Amino acid sequence: MPSVRLRRPLPHDLADVFRIAKAFHQDSAYRDQPLSLDKIDALFVSTMTRDDHFAILAVDAVTDRMQGYLLGVCHEHYFNHERTVSDLGFYIMEDYRSMQIVRKMLQMLESWAFGQMKAVDISLGVSSGIADKLIVRLYERMGYQRGYYGVIKSR
Repeated sequence: MPSVRLRRPLPHDLADVFRIAKAFHQDSAYRDQPLSLDKIDALFVSTMTRDDHFAILAVDAVTDRMQGYLLGVCHEHYFNHERTVSDLGFYIMEDYRSMQIVRKMLQMLESWAFGQMKAVDISLGVSSGIADKLIVRLYERMGYQRGYYGVIKSR
């Protein structure tokens, strides 16, 4: 497995964001819906310009080329003014996936959420429809518990 390091996004990463987003889209439950690169562009920029958005990149340690990302957003809970953090997307290219990298990325999100954002909780989605049980087990090992159940109905 290639060596990976983590870093914050930089403006020159946009081309790789599109490459990763396309792969992520194909591996998601939303693969039959269109992919808007304009939307991905705006979201990526928001992670670099807004304090309530978070991004950490997994990059090849030699080439510095992005191989994955974890994006999050802090917002108020529905029923009160407490802060919560939700992931906006979490994807790592297959050749670069490891439990160690996933854990490190989640720990950085948690540090930002509970430290800087003072959030009371974090919600992570699982929408691949491919390895959902494995992903849920990993999250549970990191202290997450099932908080909701999502369903999708498409037209």
